Amino acid sequence: MGVRIISVVGMAMATALLAAAVPASAQQPAAPGSASQPLEDLVASLPVVPDVDFGYSFAGFAVPAVDGKDARGCGKRERVLIASATRAPRVGPGCTLSGGSWRVDQGTRTVSNARAIDVVPVMSAKTAWDQGAFGWTNAQRRSFLTWYQSPARECAVPDKGTTKGPCGYALVTNAVLTPQITDLVSQPNWRPNCSEVAAAATITAAWGLSLEPQAASKMTGRVESCNERVRVRPMNTRNPIKPTAVGNPLLAPGTANKVWQTTEVLDPPAGPPITGDLFGLHIPDIYGPKPSLDYGWLRLWDAKTGWEPLEQTRGIYYWKWIDDAIAYSEAQGKKVIYVFGDTPAWAGPNPPYPPTSLDEFRRYVDAIVSRYGARIDAYQVWNEPNFYVPETESLANLVDMTEVVHDAVKGRGLPSLVLAPSTTMRTGTAVGPYFNEYLQPLAERGWPVDVFTVHTYPRAAGGPQQQSHAIAKFKALLDLTNAPELPVWNTEVNYGLAGLQEPKRAIEGQEAQAYLIQTFVDSVRSGITQVDWYLWFPTFFPLLGIQTNPTTTQTNAAWAWAHNQLVGSSLKTCATHREAVICGFTRGGRDFAIAYTHTAGSEEIDIPKGISEVCTVDGQCRPINTNLTATQLPQLLR
Repeated sequence: MGVRIISVVGMAMATALLAAAVPASAQQPAAPGSASQPLEDLVASLPVVPDVDFGYSFAGFAVPAVDGKDARGCGKRERVLIASATRAPRVGPGCTLSGGSWRVDQGTRTVSNARAIDVVPVMSAKTAWDQGAFGWTNAQRRSFLTWYQSPARECAVPDKGTTKGPCGYALVTNAVLTPQITDLVSQPNWRPNCSEVAAAATITAAWGLSLEPQAASKMTGRVESCNERVRVRPMNTRNPIKPTAVGNPLLAPGTANKVWQTTEVLDPPAGPPITGDLFGLHIPDIYGPKPSLDYGWLRLWDAKTGWEPLEQTRGIYYWKWIDDAIAYSEAQGKKVIYVFGDTPAWAGPNPPYPPTSLDEFRRYVDAIVSRYGARIDAYQVWNEPNFYVPETESLANLVDMTEVVHDAVKGRGLPSLVLAPSTTMRTGTAVGPYFNEYLQPLAERGWPVDVFTVHTYPRAAGGPQQQSHAIAKFKALLDLTNAPELPVWNTEVNYGLAGLQEPKRAIEGQEAQAYLIQTFVDSVRSGITQVDWYLWFPTFFPLLGIQTNPTTTQTNAAWAWAHNQLVGSSLKTCATHREAVICGFTRGGRDFAIAYTHTAGSEEIDIPKGISEVCTVDGQCRPINTNLTATQLPQLLR
């Protein structure tokens, strides 16, 4: 559907983008604790961030004593049932309940037998942890559970249409529960009714949490048919919860929906100019056809430039591959990332694993840095160590390796950057131990890196939205360890790769074009300043879902389109509505926007004031003065 925008002109385009992407009713949510507001507005204002799915311990919430029985002998379950009954039950000895009536299973059934009802939290302690409570103090977590264990307390003041009852719980029967699910929000088949949406939204808002993308999508899809109005009462006022870092609008899709005094918002200053450094590339075969793609960085990986091809026999170096790669980059005017890695058989158990001897690694690093010095613009400590290092119990050695690279580069007074090892986000089980056990000791050594790096390959079925979520999660994890605000680079990305019990997925045509363009736009709006696409190859490369080679004319055209639109411009703001994304940029005093959807569907959005033309990736432009149908393939508005 179309959505109303306010009148804006010229440099006020950023305000228009916020209004264009968000329903008019969502532009001015009531302040917490003030007048009631439509439930739809509250849901639209909540930050949407992927969950931080490691590090949880229920003991960290310090279970309060209020879970015990009251004077009637009623425990938590019975107290919730009494407060939620549509017809009050009789309370007998030992808090046996009879004669009552309850609406259960998301309001689809009426039950009069209390013993047939399960009381399920709308949001468990685990879900709260994943969505922001990881950054709370123990006292704040204890306050959360103390409130949650008090069933008579409501976090929403119901108006017409809202079911009265405890905010934090739902009444269900075994027929609708997935086994071993601890709350409604995380249940795969959750189809929320309006009361449950109200409960989840008010808990999230009252406690300063965020929503997991799938839960947010379910709530957004349901709330349009709800008539509820709610008033949020901030909880834990004696120990207020600070907004968590994951609420930053540039961390993930949806979080821009937090700022709504649109008639008062000043035109935000533009960010720094986007340079050609945003576009990086891997070229394993530098002797083949030169890329037709315009790029700023060449990352040397899978290009016969690692340790194993260099020093197959200890002390005997074969420099040709690296010499040729450096000369190639200099001839093309490109900057170079050199990745330390590929351990020779004599130095370790397997090429992906770090060496067993730190002294041998130091000798290798010194050989590279002393030979090439500032001809290499950035030195990266290792490639995807979180896939291998925890298994070898050598995380402490990896911290030492980081310091070795730092000292070799900075000790020589080189301007070259030191890049942290690249962390792959494709599987959460490989991320948690790495961050906890690598970054914390790194902090003790004063953070001897200039840039953090991440790899955002999604699962085979995933797309740009999932890679954006990986960036958001990576940044949230950095915040969790109190890491300094250093640049974050994405040093490998592509789509459709087989793995994690999913087959490879070939991505071609306009879908491949959309993925590639969205990757770079999403990276800019997520604060990523450098992205190394994997890869350019002379022929078909079986591993990858999206091919970039001399024959992939559509994909190559999409790269050129993204490069032409982004380089030299500055980001002003982005906003989202459902699956639609619209980002405003400025270049040379002229504003423009790029709009798209993260899914294969379409979304109707109003165009910002001053826009008169829409252009497609293939260069076809047409006048426009009404709604735009945003599609998966990005469009240029100017």
